[in-house]
Amino acid sequence: RRQRGGSGCAMAQGCATAGVPLSHFRAGLPPGDAVLRQLAVERAPAPAEQLRGLLPATAYSLQVVAWGADTVATGEALAFTTGSLPANLPAFSAGGIDPSPGLVAFALDTWGLVIDNTGRVVWYRALTGGATLNFQPQATGRFVTHPVTAAPGDLSAWTEFDELGNVTRTFGCARGLKSRFHDLITEADGSYWVLCDETRAMDLTAAGGDAAALVTATVVQHVQVSGGTSFEWKAFDHFAPLEDHQRRNAA
Repeated sequence: RRQRGGSGCAMAQGCATAGVPLSHFRAGLPPGDAVLRQLAVERAPAPAEQLRGLLPATAYSLQVVAWGADTVATGEALAFTTGSLPANLPAFSAGGIDPSPGLVAFALDTWGLVIDNTGRVVWYRALTGGATLNFQPQATGRFVTHPVTAAPGDLSAWTEFDELGNVTRTFGCARGLKSRFHDLITEADGSYWVLCDETRAMDLTAAGGDAAALVTATVVQHVQVSGGTSFEWKAFDHFAPLEDHQRRNAA
């Protein structure tokens, strides 16, 4: 398809659609399957385009056709071969008679992964923060991850990636609290909902505990880009371990 207009356009044959969410990729294009990508170019230099959805260790040919007004220019065909997947990247297989459409994102040890319904890896990222059970796609189009055990004193244990695997930011809880590796929700304005740990020293001798016991409870925060909170819910405001022990004994 060609659309003529006031601005010039370019069309690449042999590359998958770029600049769209991962769930829209045509993954696993075999050699010879021409895919047309139209790109509006309104000024020089032309923006860089990423080639997506190609198979690993596969030879391809790329050719660009550009047109504007009544002029058409065809570039030379560029032959290239995609790289191989890392040797230590896990392999998967999938089965079933009625799979849900789309892709599946998950964490495995120190990998963030996305696979299709055949089990083929279509996206991967090595995670350097340690083993994790948490790798989440967000409605913003980004991915987030958090190690199971963050380094001591690490108050920005959450890491966010864009769809190319680039780190866009690291972040955590407000008030110096330690973040938990469970659910997280990021929003378009950069704010996020996060679960945190708050630890307090308590005298639990009346319940048979220590005089300076360390008790940890969950905090829910909505953290703004500025680092402040617009909402905070603290379990300690609704639950006191010693009072609960005394109530149970009275019952």
